[in-house]
Amino acid sequence: MRRAVSYNEIVTTVTKALFALGAPPGVDSENAKNIAWLQAHQLDGVEMLAREIQKISRIDEWPMPKKECTSEGLSLTSTLVSSLALAQTGLDFVETGEIVSVKMCTAPLIFFAESARRASKSKSFEIILNADNIAFKGICEDGRATIDNWRPLNFITANITIKQTASKHSAVPNPIENIYEHSLNHGMVVHDAHWDLITQISKKCLVPNNKYSRAGAGAEVDDSN
Repeated sequence: MRRAVSYNEIVTTVTKALFALGAPPGVDSENAKNIAWLQAHQLDGVEMLAREIQKISRIDEWPMPKKECTSEGLSLTSTLVSSLALAQTGLDFVETGEIVSVKMCTAPLIFFAESARRASKSKSFEIILNADNIAFKGICEDGRATIDNWRPLNFITANITIKQTASKHSAVPNPIENIYEHSLNHGMVVHDAHWDLITQISKKCLVPNNKYSRAGAGAEVDDSN
């Protein structure tokens, strides 16, 4: 069965679910926006998150990414090699001029979503996803995000390389934005099983047992709620 949910509903629920799983403030909300962005572009963000959640046992402390300088740039590693844990840190380094790579990373399209949301008139990003010796190239510019043949990328594990590029301000039409606007206006269709899993976990976020909750136990993820 399927149901329709709004962009804001996805952001709110996913933020709470990730916080309940131990993601620190900021990482939870930014990833929630990435999941909503992917779903709004019909890139199966909700199902992708449900699959990632099933791999993550309850962790008391979200793993911090580790960096290693190489001849090709900066390599990121983590005990949780998922874009959920690495996308924000990765793009932070890219914005300082680093070429960032991650080996065997799950849910790689979250990196694509993070890049697309950060792109502006002064910042563009190029992302290469390599899986099974096949490379897929994505370009994220102000108001435009494209990637080669995205469908095989939803649930693969890929080697990721991402760098900042000069903005070209391309005038090429971007049909994917029409999908995005339609999703915002009419809602997004998700599978009940995937959404129920995320919703169930989100209900555990009131007082999770980790260092972030202990600093402010009882508070909602968004105190303005």
